[in-house]
Amino acid sequence: MSPQHTLALLLWRLRREPGLYLIGAGASAPIVPMAPTLLLATAASYVHLGSFPTETAPTTVLTGRIQAQARGHDFWGRPLRPGTDDFPTMEVLARLGHGGAMAPFMHQLAGPRFARRRIPNYTVLRPFHRSILLTWNMDGLAQDTCGDHHHVVEAHGGVGAEYGGAAGAEWARVTQEYGLETTGHNLHPIGPERLDDEELRRRLKVMQACNPAFVMIVGYSFGLFDGRCDDQLALATFVGRFRDMPLDVYICAPQPGELAGVLSEELRSNRVHAFPVYWNVLAWAFTQVIAGKMDAAHLDYFHDDTLDAYGPTFLPEQIFGEEAAVLHRDYTGCAVSPRFFCNCF
Repeated sequence: MSPQHTLALLLWRLRREPGLYLIGAGASAPIVPMAPTLLLATAASYVHLGSFPTETAPTTVLTGRIQAQARGHDFWGRPLRPGTDDFPTMEVLARLGHGGAMAPFMHQLAGPRFARRRIPNYTVLRPFHRSILLTWNMDGLAQDTCGDHHHVVEAHGGVGAEYGGAAGAEWARVTQEYGLETTGHNLHPIGPERLDDEELRRRLKVMQACNPAFVMIVGYSFGLFDGRCDDQLALATFVGRFRDMPLDVYICAPQPGELAGVLSEELRSNRVHAFPVYWNVLAWAFTQVIAGKMDAAHLDYFHDDTLDAYGPTFLPEQIFGEEAAVLHRDYTGCAVSPRFFCNCF
């Protein structure tokens, strides 16, 4: 991050210029669990059923990653019987079908939407300039919170709120217990994107059609991990659209360095700016500035101080109670306070 690209300048641009936002799982944290937690919880729900079919199920990308995430984890919480080498976790999970993996995955993702959660992570986007929000999250929070102000496109689809309640939990249990299948309603929960996915190509066309003043990447990495890229179609579309363009790309993530390096090389650009921040903490800091409770010049300090005090799972309502709820409900739509212009640069 070059010195002139501070958090104060970033907020100034977000408020005044139309952008393209690429939104990933980090934008919904900690309300919506990250993928490893979702996979582990899905495995736990299955091994605790108590009875399993004799035949193994075909392995899909989703069930394979559930097995990989669960390897070596003790779900049983009790001593081994004498003569037993290990708990049969992998043998049990080998019987988990794709439908039995997909159903609890959808239930977990839909929980906050069913509860009509509104958090600063998304409410802070409402006073920003009207923009395009292209989200890879299936939790529906971006659509529900910002859909009446921004143009929201859900690249991998969205899970309906009805799956997040008690009926959704029962549906997930029955699906696992009886080995039922579910189509997932055209959702893409995890794994590599297919290059021949026409529905995904249609959704990604918003990148090709827009002409943003900047690109803002929030908690998203194009699925980069272990040298691989899950969202290969999205990355190819993004690079094909913005390569060699004089466009600022801002990356907000706890560890943005790897993605910043990849995009700088692929875009052939020196205007990729990495902000090592947690979005839930930064969104609350932005809210404080917009509400006139803090100068923008203090954003960096406020973020780091809040992170040190409360950790990465910081939720304002848990710390500040009703004061936080009122603040991000009533002030995120107001005009920028005159104090914002004090010591901005």
